[in-house]
Amino acid sequence: MPVPKKPSATPRLLLRDQVYDRILAAIVSGDLEPGRTLSDRELEVWLGASRTPIREALGRLANIGLVEVLPQKATRVAEIDPVEFGEMMEVLGALYAAAIREVVPLLTDADRKTLTALLKKLVGPAGRKAAQAPEILTSIFEVYIQRYDNRVLLRLPARFDPHVQRILRAHSDQISRTSTYDAIREMVDATLAGDAREASRACTRYFESEVGDFHDQILAASAAPTEKAS
Repeated sequence: MPVPKKPSATPRLLLRDQVYDRILAAIVSGDLEPGRTLSDRELEVWLGASRTPIREALGRLANIGLVEVLPQKATRVAEIDPVEFGEMMEVLGALYAAAIREVVPLLTDADRKTLTALLKKLVGPAGRKAAQAPEILTSIFEVYIQRYDNRVLLRLPARFDPHVQRILRAHSDQISRTSTYDAIREMVDATLAGDAREASRACTRYFESEVGDFHDQILAASAAPTEKAS
């Protein structure tokens, strides 16, 4: 998809964080697809911002691995790396399981109502729409992480989430075909029952089974063109 030609409704009023957020959202959604060259001029027209906040935003995106800056050549959207995705999910799975074990007794009635509503969306028609599932899953885990309120733990998902969301959206067809979310249902059910250990174990099952299967599928998909060419 090309960079939008229509200028922003509020040109030159964007702060650098707003510029960053808009480019980030376009990369995560796939509107700015992997490998796409990012032209300063095109971005200026689209965002209605000057070159300075755009370059700052691209530098921040490069720092988290979503943009590649090639000296004296080009700036482009980073390719999706299925191997890195697997490594990130391994770390997140361990962190979430540990946090859930500690935080279940701390959840409020409002937290539990939110989890119930999100689970209903995930296993219902909305969750079956592949585009919705990643956002719902992220929201479920955010309930636990926000209540845990560990600043170090909060930073890691924030850094990983754009990468995770991007690859989930890019391979949403695999999610819709294979995901049952049984382990997520068990995790929330155990949480509502106050069983922190079982909720933590269910979280681990989710990452080891459904996420593991999904990772295997995208690895196979990424290897397929190479195998044909050899």
